[in-house]
Amino acid sequence: MFPDALRGIALLGIILVNVPFLAISAESYDAASVATAWDRTVAFLVTMLAAGKFYIIFSFLFGYSALFILKDGSKPYRRVYRRRLIALLLIGIAHVVFFFVGDILVTYSLLGFALLLLVKRSDRALWLTALIVWIIAACWVIGIAALTAIASVFFPEVAAADVTMFDGYNAAMADGTFWQAALERLKVYPFVLTSVLFGQGLFAFVAFCLGMLAARHQFLGRLEDYRPVFRRCAIWGLAVGLPLLLVLLEIPAIVIGILIARGLQAGTSWNEIAREVLLGRSVLLLIGGLLIGWIAGPEGLEPVSPLFFDLFKGVLAMFLLEMGLLVARRLREARDVGPFLIGFGVVVPFVNAALALAIGRLLRLPVGDLTLLAVLAASGSYIVVPAVVR
Repeated sequence: MFPDALRGIALLGIILVNVPFLAISAESYDAASVATAWDRTVAFLVTMLAAGKFYIIFSFLFGYSALFILKDGSKPYRRVYRRRLIALLLIGIAHVVFFFVGDILVTYSLLGFALLLLVKRSDRALWLTALIVWIIAACWVIGIAALTAIASVFFPEVAAADVTMFDGYNAAMADGTFWQAALERLKVYPFVLTSVLFGQGLFAFVAFCLGMLAARHQFLGRLEDYRPVFRRCAIWGLAVGLPLLLVLLEIPAIVIGILIARGLQAGTSWNEIAREVLLGRSVLLLIGGLLIGWIAGPEGLEPVSPLFFDLFKGVLAMFLLEMGLLVARRLREARDVGPFLIGFGVVVPFVNAALALAIGRLLRLPVGDLTLLAVLAASGSYIVVPAVVR
């Protein structure tokens, strides 16, 4: 069956994600493991394609398969489902003790019981549950990451404790005996379980709900009927998702700039907007520059730094001067929309900075990189937009 084949592909991707945790350290990749361009490229692809896709697919299929067991949600099927969850929980505990502390089976088994509350609910209830849990999960992760990032600046001993917590685990995994490693896994597992349950688990439960909803409509059993949906998912997930992450600070500003300039009307051409966002010259230059810099590294860019880095400051100053003159010519128009612009300009930078801090903390960026990322996000992405709007 196609769901089984898809589950096998997802498991292969999850293996790729977990290899660094088993072979390098509890924090996955470290500086030494991504020292070369090839290492950085592989780490980037694993993070973008495997971690960003296969976890979601696997969670989706968990909810999809749950309906096959629960069927109409009657008591006999519920008993079978509960027994399987208990067996999954026991397997997960054994997996934690003897093999891998980053086990997901315990989390899946615990969250799987919550699906019993939804099996007889309507499609609308599943949609609303998924949406509410997603909002809660996003706010939780962003809030915790932002607080942790702030604490790492003002209370560095807290961040240091987070890192040293795994020193014994890393040492036991590298040089300890089998039983020493098992003991260290048990020591750190309460922290890991809490992180996985509230960090990944809530998002996984969203995929559970969507998977159960898809199973009701045989989403993976009627491939021809849903081919247009698969095509749209592929376009948005790969063609749009990857470039969006590559130039995260630029593309949203481009879209908003175009919509503000043209207005969101009935005749708005989304194909034209998508083409400008994904294939515009400025975006292609950004993507190409990122890839070249990623592959070349600091040493490869040093010979051309006078051309690109030194001259950039003067060109940027002229560009900002031109933008200032343009704004000055239209100051009178600000009287009509002044309060909104002032409010937007005051509130949104703080929101963007909090999001940047959260993402940077999840990526375990150092304090200096976190600060720079927050400043860039708060200041907004503006350089490309005037050229696109014109």
